[in-house]
Amino acid sequence: MSTLAVIGSGVAGLASAVLAANRGYDVSVFEANSMLGGKAGEIREAGFRFDRGPSLFTMPEVLDELFTTCGKNPSDYYSYSRLPVITKYFYPDGKVFHAYAKAEDFAQEFERVFGERSDHVLEYLYHAQKVFELTDEVFLRHPLRKAWRYIPKHVLPKAASLRRLKAFTTLNALHKKFFTTPEAIQLFNRYATYNGSDPYRAPGTMAVISHLEHNHGAFIMDGGMHQVVQSLIQLGKELGVDYHTNSPVEEILLEGRRACGIRLGDKKHLFDWVITNMDVQPTYNKLLPSVKPPQKVLSQEKSTSALIFYWGVHGEHSDLDVHNILFSADYQHEFDALRNGKVSDDPTVYLYISKKHIPNDAPDEAENWFVMINVPHDSGQDWDEIVARAKDNVLTKIESMLGITLSSSIQYERVWTPKGIESDTSSYAGALYGNASNSPFSAFFRHSERNPSLKNLRFVGGGGHPGGGVPLCLLSAKIALDSL
Repeated sequence: MSTLAVIGSGVAGLASAVLAANRGYDVSVFEANSMLGGKAGEIREAGFRFDRGPSLFTMPEVLDELFTTCGKNPSDYYSYSRLPVITKYFYPDGKVFHAYAKAEDFAQEFERVFGERSDHVLEYLYHAQKVFELTDEVFLRHPLRKAWRYIPKHVLPKAASLRRLKAFTTLNALHKKFFTTPEAIQLFNRYATYNGSDPYRAPGTMAVISHLEHNHGAFIMDGGMHQVVQSLIQLGKELGVDYHTNSPVEEILLEGRRACGIRLGDKKHLFDWVITNMDVQPTYNKLLPSVKPPQKVLSQEKSTSALIFYWGVHGEHSDLDVHNILFSADYQHEFDALRNGKVSDDPTVYLYISKKHIPNDAPDEAENWFVMINVPHDSGQDWDEIVARAKDNVLTKIESMLGITLSSSIQYERVWTPKGIESDTSSYAGALYGNASNSPFSAFFRHSERNPSLKNLRFVGGGGHPGGGVPLCLLSAKIALDSL
């Protein structure tokens, strides 16, 4: 039986372990922290439960397919529900917009709140669907080397298809062609942040992200996003995977140009294959110091990061939904600040309250507030000063836009900064998605599942191909395993 080591236990690492074990490998997972899950971990303190990172669940069929591939019924491991309202948006001028799950209701809400023609909204969602159809099978589900071959042969000759991709139009410029109001443009521009990018520079191809929510569907795991992690661990144990926590890998062992094991402290463990779920840059810098890294990949602009406040809040707030957005007054200024390594004093605030769907996630007469703003990746900023200033600005924004005076109601608080994200998850500089997607070719400069000069080593996770987020991390695991 061939042996295989997985370094790191994010969603991609756990999925890789399951898929490998299902194919007959003897699999061991090594996690530096005391808990498994990486960015998709959870926090349980003072009666509150928080999803540590990802909160919105899209493309659930990718997770279902993993379980059915292993001969399992997904409903025996987890369940999820489609959200009737995906997100509730609040604007500085007092407008409130409900992003309904049904496309027709969503379009009608645009007309009611903003005066945008509903047929223009449906036309845009149709455009986003066509972009997804052009890129899904070609790009998301295959290694980069196959996408490079497939796109020139099958997509580029079709002029209409190439134009539809809008690769050389920014996302913001694309939205200005469909919509007339700044509120509608701002709402759709927000989707660039789903992979840490800037809508004023990112290509229009990223319209595909809005398709996943508004055409394909947005869901919530009935046990919280950490249920994805728990389900993968449970399945892995059933398939014989061994999990080792508090086990930081310090080196990937090489025999010539072939990975042959790992080193923990002064102890070496030999394996036939190694899969790293550690971010690409620290994998090379820390685990493969003798290997020349692919500079074209590693020198790309890094994605943004996040500053997250986990607040256990006294009281229940019926005007809020599971997912809420409090928009900034000047979105472009906010991204200008991020591009310059700074944080705007008027940031857009994302507020996730899982208790709205999962009652046991907070005590009675209390709520678990996951409060996040986009911030630059770490480049030496004073994060203590940024956290203090951002907290004041966020509390002021919540009071002015929602009428909620929160400071005296916070019963529990934890903060996660880019430096903490880097330390806890080995994400280089705390960049949540590895490289940003701020140019037409950014996607093609993500690290692929393999380095051609290294045998028996595979890379998985949101920092590489096809990208960040739970479904894409699951797909990265499948791509890697298919290439063994």
